[in-house]
Amino acid sequence: MYDNLSVELKTRIPNQPNPAFKTQQVRVAASDTWRCVECHGWDYQGQHGFVGIAGKQNADPVAILAILKNANHGYEDLLDEGDRLDLANFVSTGQSDMRKLMDMTAKIKPGQGYSEKVFATVCANCHGLEGDRLRQIPPLGDSARQRPMEVLHVTLNGHPGGDMPALRTLGDDTAANMLAYLKSLRSVNMASSVANGGRLYDDWQAQLGGQRQALPHPSHPAKAYYANVPSETWRCKECHGWDYKGNEGVYAKGNHATGIKGIRAMAGADPEKIMAVLTSSVHVYGAVMKYRDLLDLANFVSYGQFGNPAYLSEKFF
Repeated sequence: MYDNLSVELKTRIPNQPNPAFKTQQVRVAASDTWRCVECHGWDYQGQHGFVGIAGKQNADPVAILAILKNANHGYEDLLDEGDRLDLANFVSTGQSDMRKLMDMTAKIKPGQGYSEKVFATVCANCHGLEGDRLRQIPPLGDSARQRPMEVLHVTLNGHPGGDMPALRTLGDDTAANMLAYLKSLRSVNMASSVANGGRLYDDWQAQLGGQRQALPHPSHPAKAYYANVPSETWRCKECHGWDYKGNEGVYAKGNHATGIKGIRAMAGADPEKIMAVLTSSVHVYGAVMKYRDLLDLANFVSYGQFGNPAYLSEKFF
């Protein structure tokens, strides 16, 4: 629940941001402001100007319960008493010293310990031997290198919603060894990712082999020529064009004209920021694509456009 209580409990959370989340330092989705980790961090030391929960280790769970129910947290109506007690028990007795584990991980040499055997027999059944089988999440190697404390937390406590069991029984030392091993796993093959993203840009419904959308894309202009052909309205190329210039390119007129701008300005942009656009209420692709497909599409937009200055000169257009 500390990670994501709405996913763990399969419950709806308020549409409005948590009233206590008033920081201007970072833009955060309203739903994320109700996640404990967003304020208190994966290291439990606090972030965005909020105080962490590290100071509550070994505190009386009853006293922590009272804090969770106060107006500052707003969880009295969101969680029942049993859930609040579970969360309070985690705060009191479940925290690990993340910085100590990070230091331990840094001292572990490749091949040391038995983490490879644990991974191969416990984790690889779902994640694959290279940690990249599940397309719902990033490859484990990338996650371990980019978000090590989050990986430690999930390794020990499991994933919200029950998709992954907690491995807390193996102990903190094993978690540190596992993190060191995961860091050695391969990254996304960028050429393959960009190529898959290019096919998704063309027709992600055909590429993913799923059922085609029965209703038009909610953001597709109602007066556009193909507005009544749902499967076409969901194709990226139908709005942004084969030249990626949208209303400033070939699709500025004719049957494919929608008035929507292209993706040329996103060439070279941070793929994570592009993914945020893809999952926004405008594109809503988070509801129809898995994480890795979204990442591939974002990598294509950033690195794969023909004419991208990183590959070819603009003069070819």
